[in-house]
Amino acid sequence: MGNYITGNWNDMPWEPVKPTLAHKVFTGSLGTANLAVFTNGHPINPHKHVYEQFMMILQGECDCYVDGEKLRLTPGSWVMIPPEVMHYMEVYDSSCPVINLDIYLPKRDERYDKYKNFCDSLSPEEFAKACEGFKIKNYDK
Repeated sequence: MGNYITGNWNDMPWEPVKPTLAHKVFTGSLGTANLAVFTNGHPINPHKHVYEQFMMILQGECDCYVDGEKLRLTPGSWVMIPPEVMHYMEVYDSSCPVINLDIYLPKRDERYDKYKNFCDSLSPEEFAKACEGFKIKNYDK
C-alpha cells in the first residue's frame, strides 16, 4: 500500500490572515493546498511567485486579474496561473464569502510551517473554536 495523507478540512482551524481573509493549509510531498475565505473589501494585492497556482472557486463571486486580464470567477470556475505571472483577486460584490481552493506546485513549505505553528499555538478550546466559522455552501454540513 502506498503512502498517503488524509484529513477533513472541517477539523482544521481557520487561521486569520487579515480582517478579510482566513485560511487552512495542508501539504503533500509535491504540492500545497490552501483553502481560503475572502470577504467583500479584501485589499487588492497584485503579486507573483515562483509557484504554479491552480485557483478554484467553491463559493461566491470575484474578479481575478491574471497578467492584466480580468476574469469573472463563480462557483466551479478555475484558473491556472503560471509561475512569475502577476495576479490578484478582487472581492467586492459577492453575496456570500468567497471560498477558494488553491493548489501550489511545487509545495510551499513556508506557508504550511506558518499554519502548523498557528495550530500548535492553540489550546484545545481555541482549536475547536477556530474550526467553526465559515461553512462552504453545498460542501459542509
